[in-house]
Amino acid sequence: MAMPMNPSALNEKRLGYFSETVRSGSMRAAAEKLDVEASVVSRQIQQLEEDVGAVLLERRGRGVVPTEAGLLVMALCEERSLGEDTLRHRLWELQGLERGELRIVVGEGFLPALMDGVVHAFTRRYPRILVTVDTMGASEAVREVSAGRANLGIALSAPVDPGVHVVRERHQPVCVVASPQHAVAKGKRPIALADLAGYALALTTPGSGLRMLAQTAEQADGVRLSPSFTSNSVDALKRHVIATDSITFLTRFAIRQELARGELIARRTSNTVFEAAHAQLFVQQDRRASAALQALLKLAESARFLANPPATFAR
Repeated sequence: MAMPMNPSALNEKRLGYFSETVRSGSMRAAAEKLDVEASVVSRQIQQLEEDVGAVLLERRGRGVVPTEAGLLVMALCEERSLGEDTLRHRLWELQGLERGELRIVVGEGFLPALMDGVVHAFTRRYPRILVTVDTMGASEAVREVSAGRANLGIALSAPVDPGVHVVRERHQPVCVVASPQHAVAKGKRPIALADLAGYALALTTPGSGLRMLAQTAEQADGVRLSPSFTSNSVDALKRHVIATDSITFLTRFAIRQELARGELIARRTSNTVFEAAHAQLFVQQDRRASAALQALLKLAESARFLANPPATFAR
């Protein structure tokens, strides 16, 4: 009978290649993230399979999924990662916020307020903590936080995921956004989506969180709106609307600077989906917040981050 394997004897590098492959869904995707050749990933996983004496991955379409043995090894990887995270968090606390890293994943519409109201102040106060801010859609942000690859996520109407915990939520309805000279700027009552069919429309690209929210809104009202301009950049949408006779859908929070300068207006809609939209700050479920993350959240609270701009800004 073979001797039981000692999990602590498993090669950390091989475990890292294996866990990244499971998270990425394929060896090629894992190789891109690890900046190595796919053959290197394949070889490391083969050696790990030899170490444990079991097949850990099986092909599924163009990707791979873990076998039962693979799930056991993945659980070990996550357990080790959680233990290492706990150790790092305690060490950071002992060091009095003198060391550490924070990664924030955020929807682009929240970026200016996050940087101006929170990040700049945080980095001045804690200059030895590395802060990384990456922009992405709501679904991707949830995945990054749920997997533990980001400490904090900020998104609009983020999809529900058992791997994340919402720590703060603010009602932020999605509005019709246009230049002050546009025809929609003249009304004050909530506008129906059906009344927008004749206007040139700018939307985020398909697959983005805001675009999926818009599609759900269209279904709720039984209308179909076709864009004449799309972009994965909120800034590009705003610039396009300012420069042309187009409209778009954004929150007042996302255009707070343009509202203050009188470059754009925001008009509420009668659509139940757009009216129910919320901005959310979320962290990984059941993960102990580091001292650095706690300090960042406290600073965000004192800066009233996510608070909507005053109504007097709307013109």
